Amino acid sequence: EVVFNMDKYKFMYPFFVAGYLVAKNQEIIKDKLATIGVKWMFVGSVASYAVLFLFWNYDSYIYTSGYASIGRRDLIHQIGIDCYRMVIGFVGSAVIILAVKLIYDFIQSKCADKRWINRLVNAVSHIGEESLGIYIISGHMVEIFLIGNLDKMSVNYLNNILQTIIIGGVSYLLTYLIRK
Repeated sequence: EVVFNMDKYKFMYPFFVAGYLVAKNQEIIKDKLATIGVKWMFVGSVASYAVLFLFWNYDSYIYTSGYASIGRRDLIHQIGIDCYRMVIGFVGSAVIILAVKLIYDFIQSKCADKRWINRLVNAVSHIGEESLGIYIISGHMVEIFLIGNLDKMSVNYLNNILQTIIIGGVSYLLTYLIRK
């Protein structure tokens, strides 16, 4: 029986909405980054993430405590867990995005031919536009094709990388075809 973990998708949905809003309001965000400075935003985000991580515990994992309020004995506690996950997720996302921005700016300043990096940025941006579909389809593919075989496999990082590339590529193509 395939369950598809639909309860996990609703946890990710706010992040996809945030991504959409960031893309829609990118000029305002660029102005704020220019005012405060990417380096200072990065330092502040890393510090915030470090403080938030001090409160991480077993209940923080979505796979152990779920993401639901109906039927919970301690509703307030579960709402606190869910809010904490959202905050640390957004701050962690900001750390990664700002780190990528700093690396991009550094490479741009050192690189004479900027065409290749602009192509890479465009490719990653396009994949980002399809990320909700990729996330959902890849989750189904992992459950259908891999979950039954996981107990037969040992940890093999090359195998994991290849599975990620193949499943990611097929998920992207299916998402692209569904959109058409």
